[in-house]
Amino acid sequence: MADQCTERTAPDLCTERTAPDQCTERTAPDQGIERGLDHEQEALLLNRSHLALLCDLAELCKTNSDTSFCYDPFCDESFTLTPDEFWDFQESNEAGDFPFKIGKCEYDGTTLYFKNMTIVHAGVGSTMSGEIQEQLGVLKHHPEVGTLVRQLRSRINDWPVHISDTSFREPDFSFGKNGSLLPTLVGEVSYSRRFTREQLEAKYRAYLLEFGGKIRTVICADLYYAGTGQEILKTAEDLYRTAISVWSIQDGIIRTVKLTFVLLFPRPGWAPAIHLSFAVIIQDLQELCKLDASCPPQVRKRRRSTHNRADEEPRELKRRNVAMETQIQEMVADRDRDMRVVDRDMRVVRRDAAKAREQLAKQEQQNAEQEQKNAEQEQEIAELRRALALARSAL
Repeated sequence: MADQCTERTAPDLCTERTAPDQCTERTAPDQGIERGLDHEQEALLLNRSHLALLCDLAELCKTNSDTSFCYDPFCDESFTLTPDEFWDFQESNEAGDFPFKIGKCEYDGTTLYFKNMTIVHAGVGSTMSGEIQEQLGVLKHHPEVGTLVRQLRSRINDWPVHISDTSFREPDFSFGKNGSLLPTLVGEVSYSRRFTREQLEAKYRAYLLEFGGKIRTVICADLYYAGTGQEILKTAEDLYRTAISVWSIQDGIIRTVKLTFVLLFPRPGWAPAIHLSFAVIIQDLQELCKLDASCPPQVRKRRRSTHNRADEEPRELKRRNVAMETQIQEMVADRDRDMRVVDRDMRVVRRDAAKAREQLAKQEQQNAEQEQKNAEQEQEIAELRRALALARSAL
């Protein structure tokens, strides 16, 4: 484990920038910490008495993120906590005992993943949430989805997704109904330089599949940086576009819509203005809301002309033939699958029988060898007795 981790110093955490004061020099607290790689982040062993250390670390990271656009991996840490230690930490955080409010964290029952968001991360998330809320406000009087939209707008942000009593995830923003344990829509902001496409897809699919379809839509803003270098540290000046991915589940099928927009960061000023267009996303959300609405929209029936009615019977016959062929193919596939299962079971039975015969033959051979040894021992005993009898007769 020690070979996987190098010593962290201030120059490794912050590269030189042209703009002043974008990142302050700092070093990591070194008391009571064991460094090592765990869950794509550095892991810290934290006891209940080390909560002050976590507080100091988070406050240091938050101070940096409030004055900088940079993404710093030092701002993301993972802490090994028992459930009791985690709930002590949660109670202290909610009671305001700490001089900071964690921007985002996740807990899986053993590890607390601390996420300190930079201004870019928080700005994109809040902008997406605001745009969606504004568009939902337009739909709140809609005759079909108005009730659902009003319920969605009544619960916005600060809504962790509880997986169990001792684990949860905290999306960047979320919308849902009052009285529901899970939000209907969640949003995430991610960085393409940090995760592979497969890792991101697995994360968003987990939202849709692990909660019985109660989370219906996941919106992701994937931030891309300019340049081809592999430097971990990037600033807002390097951010040039974002890919918006909409993941939704309908009739048990996950579908995705991916759009690419340009992020505008006008200068001067520290706080960048973020402009995103969400028209297509809102249309997708509106269609999704129709599926959940208590009064679903009526399907307009297509008028059929006279010649269409005349052709209806052959078309119906063709549809039936296609359905019958499909059913036959499914039956053949089921039969082939069952035959493969039977063949596999027979191979297992034959293999077990061969092993049993081999073990029986081996046991019989061992018994024969033992009988031969016993016969030899009996012969030796008989010879000794004869020799003893001769010796006695000689005396």
